[in-house]
Amino acid sequence: MLVFITSLRHPQNSSDYRKVEHLLARTLNSVCAQTDNRFQVIVVCNQIPSDIPTFTNVHYVKVGFPAPSEANQARTGMSAVLKDKGTKYVISLKKAEEFNPEYVMFFDADDYLHKDIAGFVNTHPGENGWYVDKGFVYRDGGLLISETDHFNQVCGSSHILKFDLLRQPDAVTLNASQDSIMELIDHEFLFSVLGGHRKITAWFSERNLPLKAFPYAAAIWLTNTGENHSGVSFFGLPSILSAKIKADFNLRPPEGVGIWIKELFILYPFYCIKSLLRYFKHKLVK
Repeated sequence: MLVFITSLRHPQNSSDYRKVEHLLARTLNSVCAQTDNRFQVIVVCNQIPSDIPTFTNVHYVKVGFPAPSEANQARTGMSAVLKDKGTKYVISLKKAEEFNPEYVMFFDADDYLHKDIAGFVNTHPGENGWYVDKGFVYRDGGLLISETDHFNQVCGSSHILKFDLLRQPDAVTLNASQDSIMELIDHEFLFSVLGGHRKITAWFSERNLPLKAFPYAAAIWLTNTGENHSGVSFFGLPSILSAKIKADFNLRPPEGVGIWIKELFILYPFYCIKSLLRYFKHKLVK
């Protein structure tokens, strides 16, 4: 069985916490659309969301951790983010013990996940885990999307790991304080595996526990929400969202003529630049 795990930022370090909750609701609509129902979802947060749909597979764990930063804004600094997420994921792993999973997948609370992830994982037991090498980048509120390689280096929704490799000490409890977690958990593991995502594949490889590349694009990184740390819009040339991508990720983009006009104004310069590059490349070859 697979347990999906995420955390929510502290309300103090949010531009608009209701927007954070709205993004989470959309993400849960995607995650919970799995074709295999052998999964659970754990959300660790300082404030349990209100006014979002109820999902039978979703479980909230409230913590009393301090705000990562005194600043009343979404951008809090990377070290603060890693500590906050890492310690929250420690608590989530203790909660996950209740479900006796074989694997857990960490995901960011505003991204979208492929509907067949649970089905694939549940039929491939015995692996150390997987990293998502291919994924999509999608600008919030638009109709354009781009695909990228090395997805696990840019997005936190990119690792599925064998649960037994992540088990926490018995001294850690669901009501553990952040300070006690910092004393009990190895800091390299906390910051490299739980708090961050760029070093996870290397961390396991160095311990002779190599992860495999997931066989298809399994996640969509949502950008430009005003509540994340990314200013990225796309990687490479974007294309119009296909019906397949929308169905695979339960993604429901906005509708209307206005959004199409807006997106075409964004897409047109990309194609112009691509055409110019092809022209100059052809001239150089001659």
